[in-house]
Amino acid sequence: MSTPSLFRALQISNVVSFLLATSVNIWGLTRSPINIVDIFDQYPTFFTPAKTFVGIFWVIWFLSFVTFVFYAQWIEEVTIMEVVEKGVGWLFVMSNLFLCGWVWFWIKQDFSASEMFILLNIITLFIIHRRLVDLYPLYSLSEPIAEHIVLNIHTPFSMYFAFSVFGLLYNGFVAFTDMDVKYATWALVAVWLYGSLGFLWIVGGFCSGKRDGIFGFTVAW
Repeated sequence: MSTPSLFRALQISNVVSFLLATSVNIWGLTRSPINIVDIFDQYPTFFTPAKTFVGIFWVIWFLSFVTFVFYAQWIEEVTIMEVVEKGVGWLFVMSNLFLCGWVWFWIKQDFSASEMFILLNIITLFIIHRRLVDLYPLYSLSEPIAEHIVLNIHTPFSMYFAFSVFGLLYNGFVAFTDMDVKYATWALVAVWLYGSLGFLWIVGGFCSGKRDGIFGFTVAW
């Protein structure tokens, strides 16, 4: 463990960066004359998801991260503190900043740049995910610590990682395709690859054989 002051700085940074990312998202969703949803509607693709499903997912995702940021990371228990520091670390701060970058360039309708920020976020979330799965496998945790880590740390990051992979595919379709029928096949291939990715995580095809049903469930959603 790092010094108490450095760990406290990490906790505060997680809060500040999360509030910043939330504020930027709210700005993007409510700004005038054009907002995130307007752009979503203006650029339909063969990979465009249903807004209802995206909206429901984001509510669940947001509430799960509220729990992590304002509750779980403040639990003064050695294992949980270690997970926050060594499993998540400062990468969550970086992820929030990358999300802000995506919102900015999406609003600017610079979809190539927004695609790059999603990719950077995926890399960041992948590292967090591998740390959580490899260093703190669920079967090695004792109750009630396991419940806090699974529900309030592993679940939100696993959901976010899986959804960001989808976001990379969707943003890529917005950036590089249109509604020409030839891209319908591309969309089918993308769906097949994304579904296969979720299935492989469920059966332990990644992460040294360690399974992650949460990732697979998010893909199914």
